[in-house]
Amino acid sequence: MAFFLFNDMKLIDRLKVPIMVAGLGLAGIAGCGKEEKDISEIKLNVMKENRLTEDALGWLKARNVNIDSAKAYDERFLQNVEDIAILFQNGIMPSTVNAYDERFSVDAITYLYENGVSPEIADAYDKMFNYWDIVRFYRNTISPEIANSYDKKLFSPSGFIVDACNAGLENKTALGYNERFPVSDRVDLYANNVLPETANKYHGTFSGDEIIALHKRESIGPGIANRYARLNELYGMRIGAEDVISFVQNKIPYDVVEKRAKELMVDEAIVK
Repeated sequence: MAFFLFNDMKLIDRLKVPIMVAGLGLAGIAGCGKEEKDISEIKLNVMKENRLTEDALGWLKARNVNIDSAKAYDERFLQNVEDIAILFQNGIMPSTVNAYDERFSVDAITYLYENGVSPEIADAYDKMFNYWDIVRFYRNTISPEIANSYDKKLFSPSGFIVDACNAGLENKTALGYNERFPVSDRVDLYANNVLPETANKYHGTFSGDEIIALHKRESIGPGIANRYARLNELYGMRIGAEDVISFVQNKIPYDVVEKRAKELMVDEAIVK
C-alpha cells in the first residue's frame, strides 16, 4: 500500500519524504542543512543592535522579502521583524509606510492602505480618531476638515459624527440644542426637522423621541404640549407625549383634562 501511495505522489512531495524522515524539513533544503534561528531570538538581537542583523535578513529573505526594501523601512518597525514581512507581503512599500504618522501601528497602516486612505489623508485627521474611525469617515466622504470640526466631547464615540454628517447636522447647530439632549437625540431631532430653537422650548420631561412625535404627528407645538406637562407637576399626573397626542386627536379640551387631573389628585388624597 505504501508503495502505491508513494508512486501516486507528485514529484515535489516525493522529494520531501526522505528529508522529512531525516528530520531536516523543507528548511533543510533552503538552508543546506543550516537550522533557522528562533524568531524570538532574532527579534531580541535586532532590538539590542537597533538594526537588521544577518539572521534577521536571512529570515526575511526566506520569506521572499526584498532585502533592499526591508532595510528601507523606518527604524520604528525594527521592533518586530515580522511586521516588515507583513508589510512587504501586503505590497506596502517603505516609501508609503514611512509616510504614515507614528501613531499608526502596522495593523492600522495595513487597514488604512487596504481601504485606500493615503498617509496624507490619514495624518490629517485629529489624533483622537483611531484608524477604524478614519476609514469610516473616508468611506462616508467625510474629510479631515469636517470630522475635526465636531466637538470631541459631545460626539463621542466618533460614530456620531458620521450620523450627524449623514443627517446634515453641523457642529454649530448641534451645540445649539439644550444640554439635556444627548447627541443621539440631537441628530434625530435635526433629521426630523426639529431645530434647536423649537426643541429647546418643549418641557424638560419630553424626550427627543416624544418631541419628534408631537412635532410630526399633530404639529403640537411647545405651547400646547407644555400645558399638559405642567399638570404632571401640579397634580402628580403622568401625562406623556402619546397622551397629549390622543387628547388633541380626540379633540378633548384642555379644561376637561385639567379638571380630571384635579379629581384624581383629590381621590388619591382621600384614599391615603
